[in-house]
Amino acid sequence: MTTRGIFILENVRSRQREGEWVPLDNVWVNPGSGTPVQWKSGGEANLNKGFFYADTGSWYTFDMTTDTHNELGSDSPISGQAQGFSSMTHGYKAGGSNPGGTSVNDIEKIAYATNTGQNAGYMNRKRRGPMAAGNMTQAWIGSGFSHGPGPAGRTSDFQRYTYSTETASNSGSVNVPYDTSKGGGAGNQEYGYIRDGENGFTWTYKITYASDTGAQIPSGNGASRYNNSRSWANPSNAFWAGGGNSTNQSVTKLPFSTETLSIIPGVVATNTATSGGGAAGNHTHGYFQNG
Repeated sequence: MTTRGIFILENVRSRQREGEWVPLDNVWVNPGSGTPVQWKSGGEANLNKGFFYADTGSWYTFDMTTDTHNELGSDSPISGQAQGFSSMTHGYKAGGSNPGGTSVNDIEKIAYATNTGQNAGYMNRKRRGPMAAGNMTQAWIGSGFSHGPGPAGRTSDFQRYTYSTETASNSGSVNVPYDTSKGGGAGNQEYGYIRDGENGFTWTYKITYASDTGAQIPSGNGASRYNNSRSWANPSNAFWAGGGNSTNQSVTKLPFSTETLSIIPGVVATNTATSGGGAAGNHTHGYFQNG
């Protein structure tokens, strides 16, 4: 079974830069006693929880404290190559394909507190294998193979998706360098980083959330390509693992402070060099799952 899409509550919530965000404890009521409650929405906090979406339509929840998972059941007929991202209270997946292989424009969400899913809007076009990166309030979703509206084929354009309204609007200044799909996205609260895609690309594209703009970064070219890879982040770095290149058994790190790629020495395993799958992370560990 191949899977796409991991939704990381910890990854989103932990993005905190000195002087720019309130301390984590100030976001929650009684954070040290019992189950903390988010002051804004009342939703339960779980700092070590992720969600996987399988091509069969099933959702899986993953507990990073116990390293265990649980199948939640199926709530969607949509199959492979969707992309995942997350807000404070929900995990999302965008795009993918139906069982016949035609790309779709659906966006779906699952609530962390209740483990229930539902429709969460639509993109401007159908996208199979899109890329995504986002922060606590919005996500940027784009690229992918489209079956319309517009000509069929790979795309480079992106949309900005707002969690509070569940609407997507065109992002005119965010376009990756080439028409492509199946790349990986990760980032922090200020910037998103989109890497590679199909056709052997090794570039990195940086999205500046505040200005809704993007550009390729010169220091972001890597020796290994990560098309159809798995990506995740901690507060300091973004990571990419595996991909469609069968010889790529490495994990690459991009520090937000230097924006310079490097392969992590010693992180090599035969199961790294697989295509698809998903990934998640918290402050201390990253998890990626085979495709």
